[in-house]
Amino acid sequence: TAQLIVDARCHLGECILWDDRTNEILFISILDRTFHKLNLSEENPVLATFTLPKMVGAFGLLEHPPEPGAYLVAWEDGFQIYNFVANYPLSEMSTGEPVNPLGLPDRLNDGRCDPTGKLFICGGCAGNPEPLKVYKCGYNKETKRLEHESICDSIQTTNSICWSLDGRTMYLANSPDLNIQQYDYNVSTGSLSNKRHFHDKPTGFADGSCVDAQGFVWNATWREGEGTAMV
Repeated sequence: TAQLIVDARCHLGECILWDDRTNEILFISILDRTFHKLNLSEENPVLATFTLPKMVGAFGLLEHPPEPGAYLVAWEDGFQIYNFVANYPLSEMSTGEPVNPLGLPDRLNDGRCDPTGKLFICGGCAGNPEPLKVYKCGYNKETKRLEHESICDSIQTTNSICWSLDGRTMYLANSPDLNIQQYDYNVSTGSLSNKRHFHDKPTGFADGSCVDAQGFVWNATWREGEGTAMV
């Protein structure tokens, strides 16, 4: 049974994460250009909201953040280490091909750290007719920069990125296709292969997904009021 934790009133809430180190629920509102956190250790938790300079599609936790408030961020136009709380960059933008070559409304969307914690997998949401791509982003120790590279072409709306418990199967939805696909995931290189069908969405569009401790995939369905369900 779903339970309301906070009435955030996001126009497009995304990327809900729980940081077990701080006991905080973290999420962003893409269209509002805001980052939110709720500290569950407080007796009466109050939602803290931070305004950002541009849209964020997703973000990831850092194992060793350089300072409090730092995250790996998938902006509308690329990847960067950024302090959401203090509102300033901690790295240059990632190098690689343009992730939204036609500009807005094309942007990055759903993204997650992979099971190794070394790569961030994130794909586009196309507001223009031309499809976008899914990327892997990681830190190059030689160049000391973030770099991103395409791992999947021709996607309109990236969603449902998550992994099996052994990390060797990645789930991915191109939401307008009304289904979820699965791929073999190479944990050493972050590459995809052996695409195959996993689950149809007879109503609505596949949005965010996660895998529980028993290996079951849970998916939130957009625009049909289905809420979250095991698939």
